[in-house]
Amino acid sequence: MGTQLFADDNVNGHIGLTSLRTRIDPTAVGGNTGAWNSELNNINAAKAVNPNVLFWSTEWSPPAEYKTNNSVDGEVVNAGVTNVGAFTGSDTGSAPNSADTGYAQYLTQYLQYCKTYTGVNLYSISAQNEPSFEVTYEGANWTTGQFDVFIPCLAASITSAGLSTKIMMPEPPNEWGMGLGTATMSDPNAAPLVSIINTHLYGTFYDTLSQVASSYGYTHLTNQEWWATEISGCTTGLITAQDSAAMCVAGWAHQSLVEGQMNSFHYWWLDDLISGTSLTDAAFALGNFAKFIRPGYYRMGATEGPQAGVTISAYKDTNNSSPTTFVIVAINYNANSVNQTFNLTGLTTTSVTPWLTDKGTGLVQQAAVPVSGNSFTYSMPVSSIVSFVGINSAAPTSTPTNTETSTSTNTATKTATQTATHTATNTATNTATVTSTNTATRTSSNTATNTATATTTNTPTHTASSTATNSATSTATHTATTTSTITPTQTVTNTATLTPAVTSTFTNTATDTATNTASSTATNTSTSTATHTSTNTATTTTTNTDTQTATNTATSTPVNTGTFTNTATNTSTGTASSTGTNSPTPTATNTPTHTGTSTPTVTSTYSKTNTPTATLTSTPTNTFTQTSTPTITPTYTPTITSEIIISAPFPNPSNGTPITFNIQVPGESTVTLDVFTLAFRKIYGETTQADGPLTLQWDLRDVSGALVANGVYFVRIHIAGSQSATKILKVLVLR
Repeated sequence: MGTQLFADDNVNGHIGLTSLRTRIDPTAVGGNTGAWNSELNNINAAKAVNPNVLFWSTEWSPPAEYKTNNSVDGEVVNAGVTNVGAFTGSDTGSAPNSADTGYAQYLTQYLQYCKTYTGVNLYSISAQNEPSFEVTYEGANWTTGQFDVFIPCLAASITSAGLSTKIMMPEPPNEWGMGLGTATMSDPNAAPLVSIINTHLYGTFYDTLSQVASSYGYTHLTNQEWWATEISGCTTGLITAQDSAAMCVAGWAHQSLVEGQMNSFHYWWLDDLISGTSLTDAAFALGNFAKFIRPGYYRMGATEGPQAGVTISAYKDTNNSSPTTFVIVAINYNANSVNQTFNLTGLTTTSVTPWLTDKGTGLVQQAAVPVSGNSFTYSMPVSSIVSFVGINSAAPTSTPTNTETSTSTNTATKTATQTATHTATNTATNTATVTSTNTATRTSSNTATNTATATTTNTPTHTASSTATNSATSTATHTATTTSTITPTQTVTNTATLTPAVTSTFTNTATDTATNTASSTATNTSTSTATHTSTNTATTTTTNTDTQTATNTATSTPVNTGTFTNTATNTSTGTASSTGTNSPTPTATNTPTHTGTSTPTVTSTYSKTNTPTATLTSTPTNTFTQTSTPTITPTYTPTITSEIIISAPFPNPSNGTPITFNIQVPGESTVTLDVFTLAFRKIYGETTQADGPLTLQWDLRDVSGALVANGVYFVRIHIAGSQSATKILKVLVLR
């Protein structure tokens, strides 16, 4: 299964996930580091398939000793009283306390153990999952001020351990909780320590990071990334389509990357992506993004909604106007097939390759579609996701053939063993690491067939300082002055298969064996007397005027890249003042809009089935017997109070048993219970009158009476009377 999930290949049905989120067990205290192994084994499994997967971790709860309820669970019911567990670290304005330093050291110890156990330096770490949500499983509540104190503490601990793991926060259930990051991100000392701002997407809107910063006062936001780190629960009917699960996941990914302009999208959890030994349609939909939009890609401009029920997004492999690979992801939400035309601007290609996911097809490559006049039309099946992959032929592909015709009597094919017995066999390996910092990360658009007529009147008057002192007798057969006027029209045709590099400052260390072996058997039998100070100043000012890092990695027989001064001690008699003006003018205008998408990934997480066994006796006893194994009979003893009390739902998670909600109101009140999907679509509701204790149950059915699918749901309880209150609870259904 690991291969289907993480392999980076072109195999049908492999979804190519690039990021994995794992849970940090909070019980690895007192030397019990083995408690971390079960989650870290997931890292080992993914790494064995693809070592380039990006790994990071989240803590669901600090160890019990750093919480108010002395438990790793979020809520603990003791003698009928619910104790919500909160982190005990200091708040803004106070010095870090023992909980801050102790918990920071605990997380650092985890990072060190992970490195030893898996060989992986984690990319990032989050100190708390959903810190604003009260849960009965592992969890903890934090304040915005506690993050402000703790983040510098954690950063100092990580740095002192010699690690470089990035810190992310605040990771609330949805964007309404982003205020938890306000104190940190408005603190000029703490904000720079945060590398990633993250949130979950449960029942939320899709704001950009700049919008979040404006709404919540992130006054010291700089270059932090913006990640969606959890959403799940695609249930039947969530989106009107033939295959709602796939449409749901694809829609979330699209909205995150396009509308929210996020750098990364994560789906939780594996249970929704795996069915037996196969992947689900939701997994394949995720693969339509992950398999092709690789880490380091950038989003391009695209018409998001070209027609009703269709969304489009586009991506490229470099942050400039001449990408090599581009990807278009199209989603058809309609219950009928549609013909969609795509017009390409600034891209040149002869065909694109579609990869299809629909009701019966799981990410399968289709026949190539020809592109004519920079346009193509495709018939998208009912409720489908199609990823089109194309190669931009206007972008060169880094194997410049330098076929220089060099029409000189010295046929200077630059194979420079130069039988002219210039004893230095001129293996001009240009080891000068030619750090040709043709900045601008331009992927060397030496536009195709770039016949860079380097007319290099290569009259190698051997003025270079390379003092090739062709050992006396040097029967170099080069007439003394050797004005061999190598006028090579040098059509350096950099045949533009020059696979543009993604980054700048390539060190053309290429063994560049320009060993001018110039079979230049130029039998100019002039004995080229000794000292022959062929001072090859090889300035080779091949002014590729685009400052374009052509990254001629390996065997790239020089000349191609902009203004690099091959000052190598090049003891040969070749290429003096070879002014080859390769001046490509890339025209592709698809400028990036946002930073690279790390693409969706799956995380194997953990849900603690906290099934309390409180058996309290009193009247009335609303007894509920869970019919699974073991049988648990919790009894609820109401207490008449002067305030509203809404107890934690039970059981949560539910394995199919109705979920009970115990409520107490101080006087006659109207109590409404509504159930919503993760998209906040209401699927069930009931209203009743109460005066005192009340027990409500949701039987896990929607308004039509159909059982709901496994997943996460929101339950909103609203009370109106002499006192009013509203509480939103998250419940999990797992049959």
